[in-house]
Amino acid sequence: MNIGVIYSGQGLQYKAKEMYEKSLALLEEDGYERGVAVVLNNLAAIYQMLGDLDSSKQLYELSLKIREGLGDNYGIARTLDNMSELLRIQSEFQDAEHAIRRSFAIKKKIGFTQGVANSYLDLAQLYLSQKSFKKAKLNADTAWQIAQNLEHVQIKRDLSLVLYQIEKGLGNYQESLAMHESYLLLEDSIQSEGLKEKLAKQEAHFEFEKAQIIKEQKLKEQMLIEKQATERRDLLQYAIILIVLLLAFVFIISASRFQLKASQVEGLCFLVFLIFFEFILVFADPYVEEWTGGAPGFKLAINSGLALLIIPVHGFFEKLLKRKALNEVY
Repeated sequence: MNIGVIYSGQGLQYKAKEMYEKSLALLEEDGYERGVAVVLNNLAAIYQMLGDLDSSKQLYELSLKIREGLGDNYGIARTLDNMSELLRIQSEFQDAEHAIRRSFAIKKKIGFTQGVANSYLDLAQLYLSQKSFKKAKLNADTAWQIAQNLEHVQIKRDLSLVLYQIEKGLGNYQESLAMHESYLLLEDSIQSEGLKEKLAKQEAHFEFEKAQIIKEQKLKEQMLIEKQATERRDLLQYAIILIVLLLAFVFIISASRFQLKASQVEGLCFLVFLIFFEFILVFADPYVEEWTGGAPGFKLAINSGLALLIIPVHGFFEKLLKRKALNEVY
């Protein structure tokens, strides 16, 4: 997955797209929803860079839906941020603002200070796109105040660029020049950090995520093996129980050959039907558990219903078997 990030960082968007699509197929096959949501989000960004905005929007919406289902607040906020940028490009300003403010509320709730600053920056960029310079400046200034307490050079650089454009739009050319100089200094600082360190961190992060995915996949495989072994064991035992019950019925029917008393035949019938009833309960238990969600009251009601159903069946077959066993005595 992170190989796609590296390709994207190098400007190789088609290679990044290919890697993300391969990762997506594997993650969907494994049922790893969190990973699927991440890749969909990244793939949407690639389509956006390639100019396919409709596909990008669809992928963002899919990613958002999965993250909402998982309750992944941080992931929801990230996807909303990306969607708001796309909507801004498409001049869907109202929807873009709604996405930003929804993301802002989530970040505020989880205490993500850097994310809050980014939301103010996003609002400033949105208002700047609409030439609402005063609203843009208000939000950019708020973001700038928060950013001063953060060790995050990128957001300060982006804010400097936005404030440069805002001050220029307001006709404050001296402040605009100061912000432009700040932007250039911060950009040089970022570039001087070096690409090798960045790639090394990305590679380390990729290896960690890869190890996690492999670990989860092995765990799923082990659980599947254990499930199959349990199913085989249960099937074998069910077969043995049915065979034993069948032999018991045959023995009762043939009881006249062994000169059994009526009380003995009745006892055998009772025992066989008791075992049969218990077998039904054991066989039905996994399905009852699934249907009732483990609620004791519902389980008791279903088991009681099964008991009521088997009473007339037991009475009918008991009479039939005793007649057969005792040569029509009853």
